[in-house]
Amino acid sequence: MIFKDKIDRNLIIKNKKNVFKHVVRELYLRNDIPCLSECCPLSQKCHEKVNNISFTSLLQSDCMYLIPDIKTIELYFELFEHENLNNIIIAQTVFENVKQDKQRMIRKLLKTPLKHCIYFNNEMFIETYLERMKNETREHRNIREIINVGKWYSNHLNKKIPIIILSEENLDEFEIEDKNIIIMNMEKYISHFWENDEIYTLFQSLKEAIMDSKLYENELITKGICPSTKFTEHLDISVLEAGVKSGRYYKGTLYVSSNNTENAYLQGCNILDPEYQMEITNGENDILIVGQVNRNRAIDGDVVAVELLPVSQWEIKHKKRNNNINDEGKNIQEEKEEEEEEERRPTGRVVGIFTRNWRTYVSTIQIPESGSFSGSHFLTCPLELKIPKIRIKYSNAERIKDVRISVRIDNWPIDSKYPNGHYVSVIGPINDVNTEITSILVEHGLNSNPKFNDSIIKSLPIDTPENPWKPDENEIKNRRDLRDKIICSIDPPGCQDIDDTLSIEKLDDGMFELGIHIADPSFFIPEDSPLDVEARERATTVYLADRRFDMLPKVLSERVCSIRENEDRYTVSVIFKMDENANILNTWFGRTIIRSSAELAYEQAQKIIDGEKNIPGISEELRQKLRPSLVNLTKISRIIREKRIAKGGLELESLEVKFKFSDGKITDILQKEVLEVHKVVEECMILANAAVGEQLYKSFPNSALLRKHPFPVKSHFSKLIKSAQMMGYEVNIDSNYQLAQSLNEIEEKDKVAGTILKLLATRAMSEATYVSTGIDKDLNHYGLALEYYTHFTSPIRRYADMIVHRQLMNSLMIKKDNEDNNENNEANKEENKNQKLFTTTTIDNQKLINICENINIKNRESKYAQFDSTELFQALYIEQESKKRPVKNIAIITEILPNGNGFMGLCLRFGLKAPLYLRGTNNELKIPESIITKKPEDAHNYLVGGNLDYDNEKIIIEHSDLKKPEEFSLFDKVEVLLETDESRSHRNSVVMTLIQKVNTNVIAPQVRIDHQELLKNSTNQDNNGEYITDKPIEINKENKIFKSKENSIYQIIEKFNELTINSYSLN
Repeated sequence: MIFKDKIDRNLIIKNKKNVFKHVVRELYLRNDIPCLSECCPLSQKCHEKVNNISFTSLLQSDCMYLIPDIKTIELYFELFEHENLNNIIIAQTVFENVKQDKQRMIRKLLKTPLKHCIYFNNEMFIETYLERMKNETREHRNIREIINVGKWYSNHLNKKIPIIILSEENLDEFEIEDKNIIIMNMEKYISHFWENDEIYTLFQSLKEAIMDSKLYENELITKGICPSTKFTEHLDISVLEAGVKSGRYYKGTLYVSSNNTENAYLQGCNILDPEYQMEITNGENDILIVGQVNRNRAIDGDVVAVELLPVSQWEIKHKKRNNNINDEGKNIQEEKEEEEEEERRPTGRVVGIFTRNWRTYVSTIQIPESGSFSGSHFLTCPLELKIPKIRIKYSNAERIKDVRISVRIDNWPIDSKYPNGHYVSVIGPINDVNTEITSILVEHGLNSNPKFNDSIIKSLPIDTPENPWKPDENEIKNRRDLRDKIICSIDPPGCQDIDDTLSIEKLDDGMFELGIHIADPSFFIPEDSPLDVEARERATTVYLADRRFDMLPKVLSERVCSIRENEDRYTVSVIFKMDENANILNTWFGRTIIRSSAELAYEQAQKIIDGEKNIPGISEELRQKLRPSLVNLTKISRIIREKRIAKGGLELESLEVKFKFSDGKITDILQKEVLEVHKVVEECMILANAAVGEQLYKSFPNSALLRKHPFPVKSHFSKLIKSAQMMGYEVNIDSNYQLAQSLNEIEEKDKVAGTILKLLATRAMSEATYVSTGIDKDLNHYGLALEYYTHFTSPIRRYADMIVHRQLMNSLMIKKDNEDNNENNEANKEENKNQKLFTTTTIDNQKLINICENINIKNRESKYAQFDSTELFQALYIEQESKKRPVKNIAIITEILPNGNGFMGLCLRFGLKAPLYLRGTNNELKIPESIITKKPEDAHNYLVGGNLDYDNEKIIIEHSDLKKPEEFSLFDKVEVLLETDESRSHRNSVVMTLIQKVNTNVIAPQVRIDHQELLKNSTNQDNNGEYITDKPIEINKENKIFKSKENSIYQIIEKFNELTINSYSLN
């Protein structure tokens, strides 16, 4: 960094009390700001001098560089996001003067290598910085500065590349003699260069939205309540902040209910009774917002201020029935007349919005009732049910009527029922699988383009059949050579991105050496290189039901870094020396080179452990070679697991399904079967992650990347506690140890009750997140009962692990430096000074914090995307099977819906959870005739009359045609009809319809995964394979170590259900 000159900047700033002050700040100008262009004419390109890097961002292949001004970015930013607009220079002057929401979007654009968009520090550069002239407005000076950036680039690149300055201002007063610089407004630029491209359509949409926005600003209602919509004016931020501080308002993120989109919630509030100003102690800490009027133009995810309504207007949650019966007994009519107590929940309304959560929404244009389009304003229905319809202006609605489109919201006037927005792009035909997959990714803000740009691909190692990659001999000397050890991987069938392997060896002294060897992609990816920036932005490999979107290019993820059998591979290893009781004596960390003996599928490994012979894909020689190691691994992992659980580690449950494909069709939905070998691998990964986490914390107590799992919110356990009480058990939630003890004791007495309660406990858990130890000191992992934990074992598919690898290398380098210094070796000291850090995150905590924020968001959204894709393919399967015959199955009642609208049903056979409604949209009763006739065809015919009573635990249906009231209680079993709800505007989904309550006298058939079928052709799967499985997450707290023959959670619960589904099973 070279400082050339110092100047004083005179600034007028506004403090927190809204008082303007004049301040003078020193500014040091530099002379080494790089152009970041391939056309740089210097012999040593200017970016190489500064950053010592070998890549650029601006290309020379395109014919022009674009420099937008402030107004252009504010109005037309979506155009710069389009894949066809590249080589964009964002001047510092522009970035610092646009709104914060645009700054966030610019940061994201800068992180996208495919865009070739760069940030130019013109305000820090001595050759481009301009002083503000006397009496000159800030806006005028900013324009001069932006033009000066254009002039500098034109001169610096010797006029090889035309420079286009995009401005919506009249720049005639600025004399520009350089003919290489062209000034255009956006309309002229788009019309000249992109007239027949979809960019032109997007521009027209934005232009119309801007015109509508100006019209809206002129007609804006600024006071009071709008008579037509009943919406109220949003209060100023200063008023909201004062109200929150005084306790009048509650601040938080608005969450719209997925089951009833008329209801929204503000979670985690310490609520005061508005009449008595006393904290409510009935366990409620959520504020309910009912209806669009009370939501007051807020959208799911907005940060809002909420005011409580009077208690008399609070929503009734459930009725509490008086179940006391006197000695004489009472008839049904007398019971109905008993006094009932109403339980109310805190209810409020939105009075203002702190931060909008507007994003890109996948939508479908609404067909008018007339069937034909007229005019230019149309409503679009977002794919996400939680989002209201969005009004857009579009000139040719026929063009987009049968496709999914992406739209963005511009504003929401107080006198409009719906927000105004604009069209962005076409995604694809409605209900096309590829369209729906892309829509899922767009909705969750994930990268829907699996490709990597050419500059990244060119920088990768070569690995072809003609020229296979081989380790470098010099690099081998720097690594511990473990190629003579028996090492193997254990993964799902067909796994291509193999990033972890295991080894165990019994030493001559009777000790054991347990090794966890992890792929080393960080060796091939320098920090802040184009691939590193791209991987950092993607953050994770996204696994969907039928495909995956890789974080790294396949040449690395499936070949050079993937630990393939009988191939030499670079790894980073954690090696534990321990005794036969798994007491760890010492731990070694470092870079290694290994040669895997075998790529095992879980089923193959389990059969080897069980002593089976004639295993498909495994020779007898290989079986005998691997079995001693696998048996020892199993024994040691059992001990390690028992110790961790004894300290309070939780073993929870989750329901997972996979899809089996053949010839483009779904042939079955498979339930995950838990083998003991799953637990062996999991425990080894947990052990390595914990050891690395502790090593990083000791080395970098203020800048280590760790994985934190906080103590759950106690109110989230309410359903678990109530369910346990209904079963006759008590659950202690005071600590993870006591919770684990309670659940394990229940499971020992009643396997099924324990399993169900563990499922509920899983739902109560807080989210685990990545944190920097510099800002968060509460680092315990609640679920695993570990003091320090991180993610180290999957760097091919998780960017967090790649950062952890680099931090571990920094740690080992510092350790070596200290040892050399202690030896007082001057030569080594000098060499150590010149060593480059593997990552700067250990010295730049803000960088680490930003990385953690991004990967937390991407990990969360990738999980949601996985859930959505599962629901999509569940619907496709039910739709496919329904064409052959009605699909019936058994569901367990897991929840009574609010206001007695019905109950939630869990269908274990297909991993489905859906509501079964007993009321219509107008609150009318919809009691199916099938509860009397027992015929599935009567499920959509409804009884006339009748009565429905309910409380938190059951629903009671009374009707004259019933011999006695029909009671549906929590955990009862019901027969349901499964159908697909087809929709233009939303993804098709599975709906459950009640047929009848069923008896429990026949055991249901069990659904198992066919091991042979899973193994079949698994090694020949290509990138577009029809059956893709994901490796289980290391922290998968599902069951105790099972014997290999023991059934999975599905079989356990289905045994308990003892339901007859013989006549309609899909097996």
